[in-house]
Parts: sequence; C-alpha cells; structure tokens
Amino acid sequence: MPSGPGRTSATAGRASGQCRASRSAVVVGDPTADRLLRSLPAREQYRAAVGTGPRHLVVLSSTWGPESLVARRPGLAAELLALLPHDAYQVALVLHPNAHSRTGGFDLARWMAPALRAGLVLARPHEEWAALLVAADAVVTDHGSTGLYAAALGRPVVGAYDGGRELVPHSPMARLLAETPHLAAARDLPAALEAARATDPRGPAAHAFAHQGEALTLLRGHLYRLLGLRPPATPVVDAPAFPAPTTTPRQPAALAVRAEVCGDRVTVHRFPPDTPERVHHLAAEHPTAGPGPLQSAAVVWHHARTRPLTGHHAAWTASGWTASALDEMPGCRTAAAILTRDRLLLRPRGRAPLTVTTEPDREQGRSRHADPTAVVSAVHAWLAAGPPPGAPRTLLCDTGPVAVRVHLAPAEDRDLDYEV
Repeated sequence: MPSGPGRTSATAGRASGQCRASRSAVVVGDPTADRLLRSLPAREQYRAAVGTGPRHLVVLSSTWGPESLVARRPGLAAELLALLPHDAYQVALVLHPNAHSRTGGFDLARWMAPALRAGLVLARPHEEWAALLVAADAVVTDHGSTGLYAAALGRPVVGAYDGGRELVPHSPMARLLAETPHLAAARDLPAALEAARATDPRGPAAHAFAHQGEALTLLRGHLYRLLGLRPPATPVVDAPAFPAPTTTPRQPAALAVRAEVCGDRVTVHRFPPDTPERVHHLAAEHPTAGPGPLQSAAVVWHHARTRPLTGHHAAWTASGWTASALDEMPGCRTAAAILTRDRLLLRPRGRAPLTVTTEPDREQGRSRHADPTAVVSAVHAWLAAGPPPGAPRTLLCDTGPVAVRVHLAPAEDRDLDYEV
C-alpha cells in the first residue's frame, strides 16, 4: 500500500490535472437535449404513431451491461403488462443500442415474445427512444443517462437501479436516483408513479444540461475560434424534431377480462391471459388468437376488413359470421363483428343479435374513443348479469382512462348484411 505522502502526492496530481482540464474545457450544452425540447410540440403525433390513445404511456429505459435494468430484471416488462390494465396503460421499452447489437434482432424478439404479444412497444435502436421519451407519461430508469433526458423534459421518473459500481457518486444521475421513488417490485408501480408525480425531476437534470436551446450556436462559435476562423454570419440551423416512431406494437389477440356490473355501468379491466389478476372471462380475436384461446374464450370478435374491389370476392356477412362462430365454438357465449370504431354487431348465444353503437367521450375539445373490443366484453358481462325486464339500453362502459356511452338496439339490416 502506498505511504501517506505518496497518496497525498497522487491526490495533488489528480487535482492539478483537473485544473488544467477545466482551463481547456468549454461548456456548450447538449444538442440532443435541445432537440428533445424542440420535439415537444410533436408529442401527440408520437403517441398516435404507437397507438397510445388516452392511456398512460410508461417507458422503461435500460442501459447495457451487467447492472442494467434488462440484465437484472429481464422479466420486468412482461410483469408490468400482466398487472397493468391494458386499456389504462401502455408499456414501452428503450434499450441501449449496444443491447440491440449484442443480442441481435431475432434473439431479442424471441426473448421478449411474451411482452410483445401483450402489446409492448420495443423502440428501434436509433431515434425512437427520444420520441418515446417525449410521448411518455412516466419513465422507469436504471442508471443510464436516458433517465436524465426524461427528467429534463419534466417527466415523472421512477428509479429501478439496484446499486452497484457503475453509478458515479455525486453525479447528476446519482442525485436523480436519490431524489426519485424506487421501484422494488412490478406490483408497486402505481404507488411509485403517484409518488413520482409529486416530485420535480428537473433539478438534478439542470446540473447536466446547461445553455438549453443554445448548444449548436455555442458549439459552432467555439469550433471556429479553435480553427482561427470567423464564424458565418448566418444563424445556425436548428436540428429538426425527432421523427415519429415507426414501430407498430402488436394488438393482443387474447385478453383476460375482469368486468364489474353495477346497474347500467360496466367497468372493464383487461390483462394478458397469463395475468395473476382475478378475471371474469377470456376474449379472443378470430382467427388471430389461434385454436387454443378461441376454444376457451367466452367472447370472440372479428374485425371487418377493407378488401380491394377488383378480382373474385366472397365474404361472410356480419350476421352469418357471428352465427357460424357460435356454432363452431361451443364455449363461446358472445360473438361480435367489429364494423367500425364506434359500431358493431353483437350476437349473444340464445338471444337476438344487437347493433351496438358507442359515443366517444368529448371533453375540452377532444374526442376519446374506447377500444370496441372492450365494449364487446362490457356488453357481454352486462347481459350475463341478467338485466331485468325493461333494463336500460344505454350503458356506461368504463375502461379506466375513458368512459363512453354504449347504445344497444335490435340489429339493423345494414349491420346484419355488412361484409366482414
């Protein structure tokens, strides 16, 4: 072990080196942080691109290496998707580009298959991470710097770093993790999010991102000075906003549904089939869900498709398909043909078919639509509860972030004959 004077000399040497570095260093800001802030007006565009709708988008951010989120908690995304209601939350995962390179696209898709089937948004390794941070309602992060960018945007941040040697003490990231709630288990996320919303993460981020909005201008001026040249008189052209994500998350083809009926109000919570949550019935899409889920499902739905007008053509009508589905699947109690976003034909077993129309929720100049497949489950649960004679034909379907009026009526001829 070095002697005391030796250690003092080494310390003095490091301090001297730091002083020399500080005399040469120039702080110009962070062009990426500036570009993120410039992308804020595109938030709704980004959310529309990944189909978030009125749901809360929770982004998991993982760096790479043995202390990263995905290395230590590889199943966290799937755990969250199994616990968070599908109609209230959307989950996205941002991986460090090195994690993509090291694992490879094929193995990554195979490893993440359960979460991807449940609707996980897996960001591509280039610029989608930034668009998802802008789109996010909250970010769960390890010790990677992406969490600092989320904090700079003012997003609620939840820490998921379990300690180690990679986090630099007293750094802005260390301060951020110290001041934000920690996620110990997937089931604790709602409470952690509530605590995070009460915490402003921008304080730690301010220590990492100086001169916001000026980085490219300051950087250009400094580089020209180093070259001994006069900077151009024209202003710096700002970098464009980040492009919208092109990743299209998979829509779950089978969902376990918990439905609570109280008069004419039906509250619906939907989860992946392997959820530990208590559920009321299984609902599945025909034919996408496959034989197993379809034979087990109490509710089966089918989306009308837009077909070309040329060539030979044959198709079921909505009436024919719903009747055939009940014949072919004895366990099915309700079959529904989704005709449009707000209109469907529903055939309960042993009952006359119904036309079901949905009013979007309108508030402060915005229209919010419920997923029509959630409406199918709501009507199924209401009918299964045995509504009394003269029961209301207008229901309130509550999916969590949005509650919509649902009108039931005897099936109209145009819906019975609608090609699906």
